[in-house]
Amino acid sequence: MSRLSVRVHPKLTDSTVFDLQNRKIYTAFDFMKSDSEKLMQYAGLSFQDILEIKQEITKLYGGQIKNGRELLKTNHNNVILTGIKNLDNLLKGGLRGGHIYEMCGLSSSGKSQLCHTIAVNIANKLEGIVYYIDTKGDFCALRAHMILENTKCNKELRLLTLNHINVIRAKSVAELVNFLHSLKMLKREDTEKPIKLLIIDSIPAIFFNSKSSELLRSNYTCGLNHLSNVMRCIANELNIVVITINLITKWQDWNGGYGSNNPATVRVALGKYWLSVPNTRLLLETTDPGIMKISLLKSSYLATEQSVCYAEITNAGVV
Repeated sequence: MSRLSVRVHPKLTDSTVFDLQNRKIYTAFDFMKSDSEKLMQYAGLSFQDILEIKQEITKLYGGQIKNGRELLKTNHNNVILTGIKNLDNLLKGGLRGGHIYEMCGLSSSGKSQLCHTIAVNIANKLEGIVYYIDTKGDFCALRAHMILENTKCNKELRLLTLNHINVIRAKSVAELVNFLHSLKMLKREDTEKPIKLLIIDSIPAIFFNSKSSELLRSNYTCGLNHLSNVMRCIANELNIVVITINLITKWQDWNGGYGSNNPATVRVALGKYWLSVPNTRLLLETTDPGIMKISLLKSSYLATEQSVCYAEITNAGVV
């Protein structure tokens, strides 16, 4: 559930939210389930103010009834082209709203290059906003500008495109989750420019850093569960595409002894719990210098047998 903030209602000021948090009322759900008379004491508001805030929360976060036909139509209409022809063909048309995609691979396999390219290509259409959550400090605006220069668009369009890419630096799991909670309110404030894509680059970097490891050492799965639930909620409620970056490891089976030809087993980082979180998982590998192999490891709507495509990493991004 979304956190309480001043964006929910004008009567919720910073001091009011702080007072409520001191009473362990952090989310809209906590506010709704609390007794109105106690909320009057905690927040210093009138009974009418409390009712207005609860009505606004119900309007913002209450469930909406949709039939299967409407959902199917929305699913077919909300397909976003990545701008990479082979990848769009592999995904049977492009990225689907409401789905979580994962790009995984070894270090230097082109994961961030692919994300830069997809972000620029989608933002270049000027149809919506792209949010790029950078957990490693790797986002390069110069690289994004270089990709745009190779599209031969004019200077004004390049600046408009870059304005449609919002980069957020998240240094901890808490910062990442707090921003995801605020996304729904960001959409509410900017309805003329809907959110089209959310990229998280990368999740292992934020879970495996020293500060997060100390905090999550005894509660690691709980942290992953919280993050996955928020991601699913954001993807479904806002009907946007979510792309996450993950690492892989390769394990060789030595039971055959020296000289064994057994292939290495690919394992996705973050553990067994995370295996089922993304709707679609893509494996990125570098076969030759500048050549990227993209394999479909799992998908909830695509057949994975022999699903492979190739792309080239150039100055114009991944093409």
